[in-house]
Amino acid sequence: MRSSQWRARHLGTKPRGRQPAPWNDRGRARPRPADRARGARVRVILARPAVRNAFNAELIARLLEAFTALGADPGVAVIVLQGDGKAFCGGADVNWMRSSLELSEDDNVRDAAAMSDMLRAIDRCPKPVIARVHGAALAGGAGLCAVADAVVADEETIFGFTETKLGLIPAVITPFVLAKIGVSHARRMFLTGERFDALRAQAIGLVHEVVHADALDGTVDAIAREFDDAGPDAIAAAKALIPAVRAASYDESRELTARAIAHRRTTPEAQEGLRAFLERRPQHGPAVDSAAADCKPGRDCGSDCAGGSRARDLAGRGVFRRRRACIVSAGARCVGADRPGAGDGVVSRR
Repeated sequence: MRSSQWRARHLGTKPRGRQPAPWNDRGRARPRPADRARGARVRVILARPAVRNAFNAELIARLLEAFTALGADPGVAVIVLQGDGKAFCGGADVNWMRSSLELSEDDNVRDAAAMSDMLRAIDRCPKPVIARVHGAALAGGAGLCAVADAVVADEETIFGFTETKLGLIPAVITPFVLAKIGVSHARRMFLTGERFDALRAQAIGLVHEVVHADALDGTVDAIAREFDDAGPDAIAAAKALIPAVRAASYDESRELTARAIAHRRTTPEAQEGLRAFLERRPQHGPAVDSAAADCKPGRDCGSDCAGGSRARDLAGRGVFRRRRACIVSAGARCVGADRPGAGDGVVSRR
């Protein structure tokens, strides 16, 4: 069987063509934050198309590794999660499920905990995550939709929490799905294991946008541009605030939210954002330095720098079978690292 794999690629940082200026409530053009450095948009691609990008232990580990690395990198602004081939994610790999029959209860606990850790890494990733969904998103695949910040689905996509059809339960994904669709919908969908279409997924809150296949990438790009116009630290803070407020009591939320906004108002990003808005000028930020010196030592990017030399060495020894071995490369600036010996084309850049 082809080993599990994920790919990420740099999408570029500027939309093509001239974009219309956004408008404020007085009808005047609001300056875009043109002078503020924008990070890269990154695609994380589930690349097991022969098995509908189904989960096994290796794919779960690679996703955990990817979102941990990308979430910590200041050069990454937006992450797009998608599947290669005909489906987004069809749930668990049949052979992986078959192997669980031979595991002890403790081993099964460790297996499930690894899946939970992966979902939590995406759920708590400080970068905004957009799920680009097509074909099918079943069981754990629907769970990936639940941990994404924005979900755009092809209108032909089929969804389902199908575990009960196999005598299982959607246990690990439950905290994330409940937060997304609520108890009422979960009681029906979890128990029946029924499949449902993209419009139903949107109606219950699992999906935000349902579009024709031809509009899928354009809609994802439009959402990503909205993130481009927001402060990256503010995005991370807002994302962290949501679960914190949900976990707090009504009385606790008063102090929590007051301190959160008070702290945010004193940050350089907020100070500059407010001043730029009041002065009706573009926001300023640190310049993007794409020199080779920005490469992180030991990172495998395939570029002509110290970080890229190891990738070329590994490729020469047949460890990587594809043209380049990097998770993300924005010019000479590298993000993430691959581990040798993980299989054919585990990580590549197009």
